[in-house]
Amino acid sequence: MVWRKSSKKVIFTLFLILSLVISNVGIVYGQSAQGATDVSNSWAKDSLSRWLDQGLITADASKKVRPDSKVTRAEMAALINRAYGFTEQSQEDFKDVSPKKWYYAEIAKAKSAGYLSGNQDGSFKPDSVVTRQEAAKMISDLMKLDVAKAEGALNGFKDADRIPNWSKPALQAVKSAGYMSGYTDQTIRPATPITRAEAVVMLDKAVGTIISSNGVTGPETEKTIKGNVTITKAGTTLQNTVIEGDLNLTAGIGQGEVSLDHVTVKGRTIIAGGGENSIIVTDSSLNVAIVDKFRGKVRLLAKGNTVIQNTIVNSAVKLESEVKDNSKGFVNVEFRNKVKGESVQLQGYFTKVTVVTKVTVEVLERTEIGNLELASGAGESTVTVKESATLMKVVLNAAVTIKGSGTIKFVLVHVNGTTIEQKVEAYELGSATITITINGTVVVKTPGAPGTPITPGTPGTSVPPQTTIPNPNPNPNPNPNPDPEEELTDLPEAEGIFIVGDNAYSYIGEETNYSDLQIFLYDAVTDSVYETTYSTAYGPIGEFPINEGSIPNAEYIASLENEDYYALYDVPMLGSVSVNDVVYGHVFYGGLEKLSYKINDYNVNDLSAQQSASAKPLAHGDQMTMFFGENLTLVALWNASENKWELHSISSGSVSAPLNVKALTVTDTDINVTWNAVPDADYYYIYYSNALNGTYAPVLDKQGEKARITGTSYLDTSNLPNTQRYYKVTAVIDALHLESAESKVAFATTYHNKHTALNFTVTDSVQDPILPVIYMTDRAGQKVYSLNYETKELKSLAVSLPPESITYANGELFVALLKMPHSYVASVESGAIAIINAGNLTVTKTIDINLDPYDLAVDRNGYIYVSSGSDQWTDLKSYSRVGFGVGTSGIRHQSYILMHPTLDKIYAINTDTSPRDIRAYNLNTDGTFVEPAYPGGYDSPYHGDHTMTVFMKLSPDGKYLFNGAGTIFQTVSSKADDMKFVTKLTAGFSDVAFDIPNNQFFTISNTNVGVYNYNELKQTGIYHTDGMGSGLFEAKSQLIAITTLGGKTIVEYINKK
Repeated sequence: MVWRKSSKKVIFTLFLILSLVISNVGIVYGQSAQGATDVSNSWAKDSLSRWLDQGLITADASKKVRPDSKVTRAEMAALINRAYGFTEQSQEDFKDVSPKKWYYAEIAKAKSAGYLSGNQDGSFKPDSVVTRQEAAKMISDLMKLDVAKAEGALNGFKDADRIPNWSKPALQAVKSAGYMSGYTDQTIRPATPITRAEAVVMLDKAVGTIISSNGVTGPETEKTIKGNVTITKAGTTLQNTVIEGDLNLTAGIGQGEVSLDHVTVKGRTIIAGGGENSIIVTDSSLNVAIVDKFRGKVRLLAKGNTVIQNTIVNSAVKLESEVKDNSKGFVNVEFRNKVKGESVQLQGYFTKVTVVTKVTVEVLERTEIGNLELASGAGESTVTVKESATLMKVVLNAAVTIKGSGTIKFVLVHVNGTTIEQKVEAYELGSATITITINGTVVVKTPGAPGTPITPGTPGTSVPPQTTIPNPNPNPNPNPNPDPEEELTDLPEAEGIFIVGDNAYSYIGEETNYSDLQIFLYDAVTDSVYETTYSTAYGPIGEFPINEGSIPNAEYIASLENEDYYALYDVPMLGSVSVNDVVYGHVFYGGLEKLSYKINDYNVNDLSAQQSASAKPLAHGDQMTMFFGENLTLVALWNASENKWELHSISSGSVSAPLNVKALTVTDTDINVTWNAVPDADYYYIYYSNALNGTYAPVLDKQGEKARITGTSYLDTSNLPNTQRYYKVTAVIDALHLESAESKVAFATTYHNKHTALNFTVTDSVQDPILPVIYMTDRAGQKVYSLNYETKELKSLAVSLPPESITYANGELFVALLKMPHSYVASVESGAIAIINAGNLTVTKTIDINLDPYDLAVDRNGYIYVSSGSDQWTDLKSYSRVGFGVGTSGIRHQSYILMHPTLDKIYAINTDTSPRDIRAYNLNTDGTFVEPAYPGGYDSPYHGDHTMTVFMKLSPDGKYLFNGAGTIFQTVSSKADDMKFVTKLTAGFSDVAFDIPNNQFFTISNTNVGVYNYNELKQTGIYHTDGMGSGLFEAKSQLIAITTLGGKTIVEYINKK
């Protein structure tokens, strides 16, 4: 900005204002302390005390929380991250957020979660205070509040008419939700900085009861929670709970799973976290479910008696319904996706689905939609109807494309331009002129005329401003278009002004008459003013000796002036500091332009930490290369005899540091580093370190020289498993011998284990007891796979029907094949069993059965036992190898079954009742059941006394029955003592594997593999997986885990230690 001069006093006054503006004081969180001394008298003591107890806030060293202190953007990020459990960090840095600052990780989490963003200039302004309206916008976004319904909520406030348009909807919404209140003088004060007490109270009301530990939470009998509930961790099961407010499944869940079992939510259920196998709702009632995940896709599964009245989808999702009848499940679904063309999937039965925005809809196999409506805003959407899927009624208010091999019963058309690739059983065209293509035939209707076939071939948010400094102007809506400054052209604009040695230098970019100019230097600390006098010019560079000669090292502001005008600049000063009588180079600068420098090979990107452990003392002739702003490069040499820097050159068009540097984990030893190409760069150098603030060493070639990387990627294969490594990249112009400043840091951590990627989702799996092979079914792809975990060879076998359960017996695989969806009500059942040679993976025979197969087992005589997936109280049947029914017993539908190692007894666990139940069935040698057919087998003795999941597995010696909740029961021949409780492990699990000869067993849960002593049933160690674990097998020197990483299924190989 250029100003007209009235007097020198104007300059000094403006200088003082600027010195106050550019200085800032940060507030640092202290360590946790009990007994905060300033909470008991605070109006917010209840919320503050609660947050202290939960470790969400801490007192400082003086045992003070300071409730009335203003909250900065960095502190607000920390509060929100802790409350919502956000852990994932963005690798995109802000130019004013140093990795060495306490808030670096918190801001990275906020960026990743999407509730805070930076400014257009790439800055974040971490120390700027947060106003009440900004805080309201954050909470409104996090809680997905419906701002339209809150219209008028601020009408009673005196300052309601002065609330900016960008923040008014959010303020109304948080006020209406009860998260924020006004002041006693009937004002809301939107532009007032929010205090720590106000921020905590607002967040406390928003998050309500926080569930931040995984495992089963909730009572054995129903309990009501008033207010909201927030779940922040994967692996959580909430049961038997009525929530009168909202339930928030936050992004802190990541790609993990959360289960709701017998839960009623009277408010909204906000699904902001979870992955492609994640949110499972069983026998529950949800009023409104809002799917709004910032990145990635989430799966929402409704099971049993679950009813989700209204589902609003704002992000990629798979909605899956496995309910007992069509009156349950998803009643009303609306797709309002924010990303145009985003993919959504539907599977099961859906009463009504409305597409409001442009999306790509997949209606998967065996899905039925009662009413599918495409609203006017859904134009250009694509709907793919898979084979065996049915659309009962389609209403078209937008031109879309419908394709696939599924069935469409009836279509009502109100607009032109839709193409339906398949046949339609019936359709009706609206009253206007309509043209639509159905199954290759163009149909046209004019008003009052029937539709006529024709031969084919006939012819709109604004982003709220970021507050950086509290506005002293009491008017929150200043005129956005103030009177413009008088256009000035007589004062040239400098690209930079620098202090080097005893001189100030200006770089104007073109030859200028410097004799008319003068530079004044202002010290913001001492209020000192230093005058310069023009000496000479070197092309675009003007030299201005400082009249006093050498001046103190400090941060200066320069005023570049002529007789009529002046302009102010933040000035880098090349100086030095003395540490223990040793002199080091140092740059003093308090401005906002990008600045980095290197002295020889020592790089400095953070001016707040210039003298690290690897810094070297200055020696005569040392070269400093400074990169300033977007284009300037300054080179200076150290004169040791005079203890000052001397300018060598200032040039424009410097080589830029590489942008968008990313590090991506590839294997347990490999990390791939990528970056954007730099114009005119000949090659790049890579620097790495094992610590963020450690010494960065260059990657060397075979000759021991810096490796010249000519592309824009580098694969680092030198890492150890589970090792974090940090990288910086520089660009080099060879002819100029010019190396850029270092890029921003990118980092990655190698995986714990080696992987085999699978291009399918594993439905069920079993281990070969002899060969080093895992067998898996892929229901969606209709294939059975074998994976040799020694050779890593993966084979597949296509089968005629969707495969589900799989078991192994006597060198053969027995696979359940589905002919119908599992249903709560089914008058007729059918299915099949494939018998496959495990050695060569070929089908020996396929047996058709009169049962919907859910799980299966095989006894010593080859009889096949199958539990039903349909009806309620249903059958457990046995079949011969030729498909003849042999025996029948009663069982609950969709029960898992296991064959005891003695091969004469089956254990079963149900999946659709609470508490869960275990039953045992003794078997005769002819395939029939010992106990009467009804109720079938005999019950366990505990009758719901112990928490259980649907997973169970028998130990190979037949001694114990392990349940996924961590409960262990004994298995004996005596009915009186069979299935008695033995103990409970410290944690639940998804699968368990055994190494009985070495007295060990292993459990997998989330990303942890627990190691246990088998005799003592006590944990002795832990391994880790890279993905979320679902299956586990033991194989001599290693464990084989089936996990999900980044939405993809992988097999991990865990080396035993």
